[in-house]
Amino acid sequence: MNLKIPEPLRLRDESIAAALRRAAESGGKTGEAAELLQAILLPHLAKERVDLLPPLAVLPALARGQFSPEMAGVLPQIEQLKRDQHTLQVEHATILSAIKLLVAAAREEDKSQHARFAELLLFRAWLDQSLFTPLAIVIGKYVQLRLHASALPAPAPSSLGQRPEIELPEALRLSHSRLSAALAKAMRAGGQTMVAAEVLAQLLESHLHKEDKAIFRILGLLELIAADEKEAVSAADVSEWDELEPSETSLHEEHMALMRATEKLLVNARAEDADEVVDFAERLLLRIQLDEEILYPAALLTRNYLKWQGRTNSPA
Repeated sequence: MNLKIPEPLRLRDESIAAALRRAAESGGKTGEAAELLQAILLPHLAKERVDLLPPLAVLPALARGQFSPEMAGVLPQIEQLKRDQHTLQVEHATILSAIKLLVAAAREEDKSQHARFAELLLFRAWLDQSLFTPLAIVIGKYVQLRLHASALPAPAPSSLGQRPEIELPEALRLSHSRLSAALAKAMRAGGQTMVAAEVLAQLLESHLHKEDKAIFRILGLLELIAADEKEAVSAADVSEWDELEPSETSLHEEHMALMRATEKLLVNARAEDADEVVDFAERLLLRIQLDEEILYPAALLTRNYLKWQGRTNSPA
């Protein structure tokens, strides 16, 4: 299969490499810490581009209920990812330590832009480990399930009884908190930047709340599915996601308004040299793209996997 790395993740890797290069060129303790992180992180990202990110290319099709046997082409990469999990966890721990060194050095030398980048990188490393790795593993599980159950009709919507509450993944909860905090700072920037931030605030907070409730909470099951925690997964009530597609369509329309408001904020922040707000606006645009191309399909895939698993585990 020709597996193309999803665009927001490719752009993310490119922005990380460019920001690291700028930090290394800044000299001093910050430059030294950035060079150390480059030596550790860039080979790790290269490995992810081989085994972790390409399998995510089949995610949109699987989320729409489309399947073909050719998708089994992702299984060798996912199996390699599973075999490498312990090594990747060790690498993540080393990377997190190196990022913390960069944060400390940049703060000590009052290099705020590099400090902000390093703080965001801490979160991105956690997101990779807690969300994207289990997502790739669940893609493999779903492909295997469909390969062995392709003759079965699509399962009917579930009708489960009272079950334990599914919690939003911590990484996404913190992501939304960080976006809200950054937007609050932008609203204190003054000038046309403040005006644009206030317009964006009217859209963003309610949107994040609806995303969490209507779509993203189901992603709290990803790590349990990837770790084969069958008892905990079977105890979950996913019936509220039976009709996930209308919620996704509604939020897509909100995304268009959010993108326009964020682009306006970006233009104003650049004109008024509000660098921190520029960073926030660029990050929010990438996050909106990530929602559309990765996180919404991931929610649909999780729902589809659980429904197909329930079908194949049902008595004949």
